[in-house]
Amino acid sequence: KSEMNLQIYNACSAIRKEYEEAWMTAREWCYKHGLPTSTDQPKWKVSARLYNICESYPDRVQWRRKASGVLMFPKWACDILDKVYEEDQTFLREYRTT
Repeated sequence: KSEMNLQIYNACSAIRKEYEEAWMTAREWCYKHGLPTSTDQPKWKVSARLYNICESYPDRVQWRRKASGVLMFPKWACDILDKVYEEDQTFLREYRTT
């Protein structure tokens, strides 16, 4: 019985980890790149950029909302924005804290 409970726990944690890694909020993206998360403007700009990236790929998985109404963006869109951010260092530079 304990082995079965452990297997169930491992499966649940693997699914939870995959879900968390597959979706990201604009706030989490800002935190990952050292942008302030206490002010709304960077989050709004990042959210708008991620939204536009998702819009330009209509055949792929789009955003979804948390129960609280916060938009969650797919990891592939965040990866595209990561590349844009790395190539264009002026992107949101005025907000960088680190």
